[in-house]
Amino acid sequence: MRRTALLMLILLLSGCAAGGSVPAEEAELYREKALAASVRVYENVTPDQALQAAETVLTLADPQDMSITRKKHGIAGTREFFRYLVVTAAAGTDYWTVNAVPAENGTRVQVIATGKEAYVLGPQTGAEPVADNSILQEDMVLSQALYTLFFERLDYLLGRSATWPDCKTAAKTTVERGLLGDIDMLCGRGTADKLPSDQ
Repeated sequence: MRRTALLMLILLLSGCAAGGSVPAEEAELYREKALAASVRVYENVTPDQALQAAETVLTLADPQDMSITRKKHGIAGTREFFRYLVVTAAAGTDYWTVNAVPAENGTRVQVIATGKEAYVLGPQTGAEPVADNSILQEDMVLSQALYTLFFERLDYLLGRSATWPDCKTAAKTTVERGLLGDIDMLCGRGTADKLPSDQ
């Protein structure tokens, strides 16, 4: 009996710790905001310049564990992580796909993040990696805040902004601006939060 009660508690806590889920009644709003935040057009920037900057954004989040692969019109980033939760632990993988294609007077950049976590004595959540730059939007992380932070860092590297938003600043401004979602894939789950000056 005690063993069953303990197992039930572990399962309950590990399920709660998964977090990041979008309330069903707000899913469409989260999706709409995330899709809008996941695309930008940069004037006078080549696709290669945009992809080099995107690679730097992802690498600075976790230089030790982020793996980048070049694709035909983009890059794919993969990062494995491990974290301890209340009475359990989770291992997972973050997947990033960044596409950059020529647009009028510049480059259109689209970023999509997906991921999965496996919990000890708990559920598995998330999606498989996006393959060959085909962007599976139904599996994307629905976080306006995450994509906004990605592009604000890209803006800095492309000379469009004088400020690199570190994780502490980004967490604060996410709340102040009322952005939907979280920034965990760039600022949580064991990320390093390195600055461009650290390279």
